[in-house]
Amino acid sequence: MTKGQANAMNWQRGFTLIELIVVIVLTGILAGSVTVFFKPAVDSYFATLRRAALADTADTTVRRMAREIRGAVPNSILEHDGSCVEFVPSRAGGRFRMAAHLDDDGTPRENAGLTCPNTTESCALDLTAATLKQAFDVLQLSQSVTPAVGDFVVIGNQEPAQVYSGTNRREISSFTTLPATNAFGTHRIGLGNGSLASALGYDMGRFSVVPASGSVAFVCSGAGTTNGRGTGILYRVERELGTTTPNSCPAVAGAPVLADKVASCNFVYSANGGTQQNGLVWMEITLTDAEESVNLAFGAHVSNIP
Repeated sequence: MTKGQANAMNWQRGFTLIELIVVIVLTGILAGSVTVFFKPAVDSYFATLRRAALADTADTTVRRMAREIRGAVPNSILEHDGSCVEFVPSRAGGRFRMAAHLDDDGTPRENAGLTCPNTTESCALDLTAATLKQAFDVLQLSQSVTPAVGDFVVIGNQEPAQVYSGTNRREISSFTTLPATNAFGTHRIGLGNGSLASALGYDMGRFSVVPASGSVAFVCSGAGTTNGRGTGILYRVERELGTTTPNSCPAVAGAPVLADKVASCNFVYSANGGTQQNGLVWMEITLTDAEESVNLAFGAHVSNIP
C-alpha cells in the first residue's frame, strides 16, 4: 500500500454520534411542525366524507319512505308511538263499473245474477245491492302493475279500522284481460273471500289493490348513541292484514334494513295536514358516526280521499 492510499483511507469515515443525534432532533422538529399544520386538514377531510355519507344515507332513506307513504291507501296510516309509522300500500288501482249490467249487444239485464257470464258482456259492481257480484269490470287501471291472485281489493276506505279489519277488503280470485271487442271495460277482477260491508253505498267508483304481503311499517329500533356512534337501526317491516287494527309497532326480526347508525328518529302523522283532503307524515331522522351527526326532516303529503 502506498502512502497516498493510506491517507485516502484515513479520510473515509462516517457521521459521528453527535451529528446523528442532531439530524434526528431536527427531523423530529420538522415532522412535528408538519403534523401541527396538516393534521387538522386531514381530519377535516375525513369528517367531511363521513358527513357526506351520512347525509346521503339519510336523504335516500326518507325519500324512499316518502315515496311509499304517498302511495298508501287513503286513511290507512297509523302512528303508533313516534318510533314507527304503518300504512297499507296500494300497488295498483282504478275505477270499477257501476252502471247497469249489459248484454254483449248493449241490452240492459235486470237480473244478471252474481256471476258474469262471459267477457263480451259488462259486469258491474253495484254497492247498493243486497248481494254483491263475485266479479266486476275495470274501466281503467291507474297503474301498469298487474293485480295478482291473493292481492286485495279495497273500496271506500274512510278510516284505518276498515282496511285493517277487512270490512271493505276482499281477496282477488282472478284477473282477466277483456278482449278488445268489449266496449265496457279493460279487465275483469274476480272476488274471493272478504267483505265490502263498510263500502256499501260508496258512489265514487274507485278501488285500490293492496298486495297480499299486507301492511308496511317503518320502524326505528334501538336509537341512541354510544362512543359517538348511532346505535339504532331503521327497518322496513311487512305484516299480514288480519281482522283487527294494530296498536303497536311490529317486530323487526329479519326485516330489511334501511339505515343504521341512527341516533334518533321521530314520526308524526296529521290526518288533516291543513286541508280536509290531505294528511301529512312528518319524518325526522338523525344519523351519527365518529361524533359527526346529520339531521334530516321531511314531510310527505298523502291523499285521504277514498
